[in-house]
Amino acid sequence: MVKDSLEQTQAAANIDAAHYVFWQPFKLTDSSAKKVYLGKQKILDSIEVLTVKVSYSYDPKAFVWFYYFHPENYNVKAVKVKHNRRTSLILNDSYETQIGLSLNKTRRSFFLNTLGKIDYLRVAYQYEIDSIKLNQK
Repeated sequence: MVKDSLEQTQAAANIDAAHYVFWQPFKLTDSSAKKVYLGKQKILDSIEVLTVKVSYSYDPKAFVWFYYFHPENYNVKAVKVKHNRRTSLILNDSYETQIGLSLNKTRRSFFLNTLGKIDYLRVAYQYEIDSIKLNQK
């Protein structure tokens, strides 16, 4: 058990970030999302994707999201977010499909440099769906 308050704060922030990024693609259906289709692009000079730019606020300081979809199966291949003068790229490496949904299973989050190249690995996530409960009326 973590008892150091700084470690607890960092652990809580990491859990919040993992949860937020895991469910973020579902916010694309939000009526307030401003979406702009940017077409075919390559990320990291080699990964072909279809790109959608999304913002959820008119505030010029708000985060700007880029969703990168696989051009054949439309899975979310990666997500990029510009926040607090930094840019993060989250690559979805594998998907969980056991429960009939295509959800992220493993992903890596990188900070990018000013040229859009990987600066360093920030964190790696591994998700496991061990059960699902449906609310039935």
